[in-house]
Amino acid sequence: MANIKRLVYWAGAFLPCALLLVLCFHQSLWFDEAFTVGLVSKSFPELLSIAAADVHPPLYYLLLKAFLSLFDGSLTAARLFSWLPYLLLSCLGAFGLRRHFGGGVALLFNLCLCLLPMTARYAGQLRMYSWAMLFVTLTGYFAWRYRHSSPASRQGRLFLLGYLLCGLLAAYTHYFALIAVGCTALVLAIRCLKPRHERAGHLKNWLLATLLQLLGYLPGFYWVFLQSQKVIQGYWIQVKYPDILAQTVSSVLADRLHPLFLGLSFPAVLAILCLSAKSRKRPQGSLAAAAVWVPLLVLTAGLLISVWRPVFYPRYLYAAMGPLCFSLALSLRDLFSQGGKRRLAAGAALFCLTVCGAANLAKSAQCAMDPQNQLPAQVLSQQLRDEDCILYPTINAAGILWGNFPNTPLYFDARGQLSFQEAYRAFSPQLSCITGIGEMGETRGRIWIVTTTAQPDFSGYEAQGLTQDGPAREFWVPYSSETIRMAPFRIGTDSLGNREN
Repeated sequence: MANIKRLVYWAGAFLPCALLLVLCFHQSLWFDEAFTVGLVSKSFPELLSIAAADVHPPLYYLLLKAFLSLFDGSLTAARLFSWLPYLLLSCLGAFGLRRHFGGGVALLFNLCLCLLPMTARYAGQLRMYSWAMLFVTLTGYFAWRYRHSSPASRQGRLFLLGYLLCGLLAAYTHYFALIAVGCTALVLAIRCLKPRHERAGHLKNWLLATLLQLLGYLPGFYWVFLQSQKVIQGYWIQVKYPDILAQTVSSVLADRLHPLFLGLSFPAVLAILCLSAKSRKRPQGSLAAAAVWVPLLVLTAGLLISVWRPVFYPRYLYAAMGPLCFSLALSLRDLFSQGGKRRLAAGAALFCLTVCGAANLAKSAQCAMDPQNQLPAQVLSQQLRDEDCILYPTINAAGILWGNFPNTPLYFDARGQLSFQEAYRAFSPQLSCITGIGEMGETRGRIWIVTTTAQPDFSGYEAQGLTQDGPAREFWVPYSSETIRMAPFRIGTDSLGNREN
């Protein structure tokens, strides 16, 4: 019987993580992923130069490039690199959390981590979000371990060192991970004030670690300055109040699902947090409250900063999802232990979260593997002639079709987006940025204009002397949730067949 229980525990601990592997074996891309692929194909100096014109820190790109050097640049390997943080966090739950909080909290943490709609979506995406979540979660874990160890002991100093290093790694991975680390430091400082007899030792070491973190991030501040000089004029985020709150809640608890699913997940999470509030006078209840404050403070900081300059996007809250999952796991275990109606309520809430998580995972896998994603590239490749070229009025279209036409001249019309021209060097030399048809050089064949719903018609190019040479076609791309529109054009000719200027 004991062996069966152990088998059930280990299966429950790692099965949710294993399910996320389904998101790692497909070839679809959206623009940000294509940017990642292009960037990590550059040399390390060129990578840093281009990344300085982006809106994120460079650590993820450097780590991914080093990782892919072992796998010959495989797209599947790159996706597995984004899945690795889930495996490491599942190990943290199965071993670390189990030791201190019991197997129930460990299983619930791993379940929430892998099935909460927002956290599941990015398990196989070529972006830095899962690594940001890992480093922030480890920062909080080491902060808690330090808080409950002797500040003068060797073990306490090791936990403080882990807190310092993971905090720096998080800060160099994503700017909202930096904010999450700051919120974790704030929560730790408040908790270090109690009880009084431990105040001096913990606060002294915490202040030293915080000072070292700031010193270690001095290159990061310089990096922020470089990026702010290059992207401030073309920053793409728009924040509308109070819509952004609804968008964020929907992204966290419904993601790709129909909004009706939010009617299951939102009341479930609200019930878990509210019902467990009465028991937060207990040490573990207080810890659950402290953990949930991290994502709330990150959200508040993002919204406040965006009043001055729009910088918050719902997926940026992803960095703080680890503490939220831990708070939910601890609160659920607390409700289950109380029995009666609270146990029934916890069971119902967990069932709703599991249904939403499983549905979202299935939806995400379906979108990633839908053959419709490859249809625009397939149709276009059948129509292209050797002398043809492709012009992208929107950079998103270039990202979706990235890598499908290595032997075809590609151009991006960068008018209005010149501030991002340096960052788009990630797509060079295949893609050239231009500001007008005249910069395309001698074009003997057709010009295929491929755009997205951001530019629904081609009237601007017709005014520049291009003549449509065939019907326009549209394709819905489920993975990127965009519509690709394409049509062939020719540069106008006079009555003698000569090319017009």
